Parts: sequence; C-alpha cells; structure tokens
Amino acid sequence: SPPCDLLKFLNDQFTQMDMICAAHGVTKIETVAEEYVAAVGVLPDDIEQDKAGRHVCLLERLLKAAGEIMREQTEEVKYKMGIHTGPIFAGVIGGKLPRYRLFGDTINTAARMMQKCERGMLQFGTETYQDVPVSLRSQVCHRGDVQMKGKGMVTTYTYEPDQVSETFEGMPSSPSKHFQKRHEANQRMSLAFQPVSFEWASEAEEADRNFEDTLKSHQTSDHESSKKRRRLFLSEKDGFTDDMEKGWFKWYHEHAICHKIVRRFGTQATIVLIVSGMEFMVFVFDPPLQLWGVTYWEPKNRLLKFVYLRLFVLLGNHLLWLLSEFSDWMKEHPKSVQGLLLLNSMFDIVAVYFSYEALFISNEHEFVPKMLFSQKVQVSIDQLLTLNFVLFVFLFMRTHALLFWPSCLFIPVTGACIFAPSLIAMVHYGLGVWKKATNLEGVQQAYNESMYALNGEFFFMIMVFVFVALAHSEEDQSRLRYKLKHAIETTSKRTADIL
Repeated sequence: SPPCDLLKFLNDQFTQMDMICAAHGVTKIETVAEEYVAAVGVLPDDIEQDKAGRHVCLLERLLKAAGEIMREQTEEVKYKMGIHTGPIFAGVIGGKLPRYRLFGDTINTAARMMQKCERGMLQFGTETYQDVPVSLRSQVCHRGDVQMKGKGMVTTYTYEPDQVSETFEGMPSSPSKHFQKRHEANQRMSLAFQPVSFEWASEAEEADRNFEDTLKSHQTSDHESSKKRRRLFLSEKDGFTDDMEKGWFKWYHEHAICHKIVRRFGTQATIVLIVSGMEFMVFVFDPPLQLWGVTYWEPKNRLLKFVYLRLFVLLGNHLLWLLSEFSDWMKEHPKSVQGLLLLNSMFDIVAVYFSYEALFISNEHEFVPKMLFSQKVQVSIDQLLTLNFVLFVFLFMRTHALLFWPSCLFIPVTGACIFAPSLIAMVHYGLGVWKKATNLEGVQQAYNESMYALNGEFFFMIMVFVFVALAHSEEDQSRLRYKLKHAIETTSKRTADIL
C-alpha cells in the first residue's frame, strides 16, 4: 500500500482504540510501528485500587476494552493481542521528547503472548487467568501449552468476547463527544505534514475527509517535485527556499570556511616559504655560466622578478592570516571573506606562474643551439622546478573549501596563464605568415614559448577541471547534509507541537 494509505489506516485503527481505552479507563502507553501498548494499574488511582485488593476490577476494565477492540475486527483486519499480569517498572525517559515507558518481565511476556497468539484472538497465561472476573469466565477458553522464546512451554488461555457490544460505564454520552475526539486525533496527525486550519466538524466523515485531503496534497506535492527536471549542476539545491539558502550559506561558512582557517593559512604560508626558499637557493648557488639550468643570467632581472613575486604572494597570505585571527568578523561577513579568499587565490596562481617564467630560460631562442653544441642532454633544472607549479595550483585551489561557482573562475585564470604564451606566439607567427615574413618552421618555436608542451598544457587544465569537480561534489554533499539536518529539526519541532 502507498505510505499515505497505510498512515491513514493506522490512524483510523489507533484513534478507535484510543477512544475505547479512554472510555474503559485503560491507560495508553505508546504505539510502536503497528503495535498498540496499553495497561491498567499504572496510574496513581489504579495503584491504590490494586493495593486495596481490587485487581480483579482493573483486569475487568482491560478485558472489556479488549473485547470492544476485537469486535471492531473485519474479515480483512484481524488483531493479535496479548495480556500478562505482574509487577512492572514505569517511568519517563529522555530529556528531549520524553516518553513514558514500561519495563520488566511483565511487558516482555505480554509481547510473547501477542506474538504467539492466533489472528483475531487475545491470549494470556495462568497469572492473568486466576484474576479473570467470574462474569467473564464463560468467555475464556483453555488453549493449552505454547512454546515461547525464553519461557519454554507456557499454559495459555484465550478470551473470546460475545459479539454483541455491551453497554459499559464511561462510554461517551453523546455522539458529538465521540466525533470530537476523532476529529482532534486527525487534526494532530495532519500537522505532521503541513500546517492546516480546520473549522469544527460535528461529524466524523468531515474530519476523515480533511485528514485525507491533507494526505493527498502532501502526496501530490511529493509527486510533482519528483517530476521536476533535476539540475545539471548542484542537484541537491532543489527544494531550497530562500530562507534555507541563507541558512545553509551561513552554516557552510562557519563549518567549512572558518573552521581551522588560521591553521590552514599557516600551513599554506609555510609551504610557499619553504618551496620558494629552495628554488631561490638553486637559482643563486647553481654554478655560473652553465648552458643548462637557471643560472643562465640573461636578462639580469630574473632574480629580482622571482623574489618580488614570491614576496607579494607571502605578503597576501600573511595579511589574510592576520585577518583570520578576528574570528567574529570572519563569521559575520561570509560574502566578503569568501570573496577575499577567491581573489587572493587567483592572484597567487598568476603571481607564482610569472615567477616561474622568470626562472624558465630553456625555451630561449639561443638555448637549444648552445645545449646541442655543448652536448648537454640532461633535462634542464628549470623545467623540473616548474613542475612545482602543479603543487601551488593545488594548494591555492584546495586549501579553502570554496564554493563551486566561484571555483569555476580558476578555469579561465589558470587557462590564461598556461595558454597565453603559446597563443601569443601563435598570433605572432600567424601575422608573420600573413605578411610572408616567416615559414612553417616557426610553428615549433611558437609552441616553445610556453613553459609546458602543448599536451602538458591540456593535462594541466584537466587537473584544474578535476579540482573544480571536487568543489562541486563537496558543495552538493554539504547541501544534502544541511537539507537532512533541516528536515530533522522541522520534524522535531512539528512533533513537539503535536505533543
């Protein structure tokens, strides 16, 4: 059956049991899935009555209530019921949504009686049978011994009430009270789905109709939302209201961006300082006048260019590192903080790239002929150092959990750095061909203007796309966690309102 139909069925059954138990003075304890738990002798008045030796009267109320419930059975709906008599421990447990619960062997044995009972019957043992009122003994039958888990063979009896409903003390004197209880139960159940307003219904049919309309509207809204086309990007954003979007953005900023941000800035600044220092040492102390390596000192400003660019990167990181110490300001200005992080990361990528351009000399026009003349066939050390640029791109893109759409800006920024030399050289070459000032041999020289080969450039951009895809996945997962968190909080609040 559809969930809404099952919910309505259980609501109808349990509401009817609530009214019968209330009419007979039987205390409802809880419902567990499709099981209904009730007892007598647990309220103060019942306890006093039991101490006065009138337990038979308590059991009579319970059996009469059970009889009324059994008469509600149909060919399609049959109940399995179990009763046991004995001491019980009872109390309220939990601090949030506290519940009154029963504990002890008595409640466990009653559950065993229910589980081993035949459909449409009520079963109990010798402890209950000896207290059955004389007026009801004629409706009790000896069933025999039944094997029960943890109990062994247990002698059991069944209660088969007369099919004619009895008039009992405590039954609502007017139909309007009966309908009012049913209406109030349906109204409380409907609040679990959406807030609705009912006008007072004096008939049970109108109360049922309101409850069914609520279920159908909820089922229809779920069906319509499932038919909507899912987003190509950030699919978990579906179902976010404006308030949820603002709440998620603030929650994400506090738990993903601001969490341990001081440590992240410290780690980032330390890595930049160590790697830059090692590269500087290679730049300065490599034997001079080498035909390969970074000590090819033309032009003379390579060292200053490298040092200044790395100092700018370190300065920006340290300023943000200092700003991150003001945690209250960071949390109160999420858009400004994430904008600064994005701009700083893009600036760092561009600055580090041009600092490697200062180091990289093995693509100079005069380098290859000199290398061939000197028979130096080793890989140039400047080409090895430029591989560190991959490390820096990873560091600047992944240190802070930037959102997906801002992360997409890394694609054009990094692509411009990587492809710009080749594109500029190709444009110059094309203009030269158009002016008939060069030949096809210049194509290779156009590619050599970049630090990386053409296929390396494409693989580098694939890596950047992978980092952006990771940002997309992380944001989607974060939205899903927040959506579940919001649903739990909303359900808890509605449940508290119902209780």
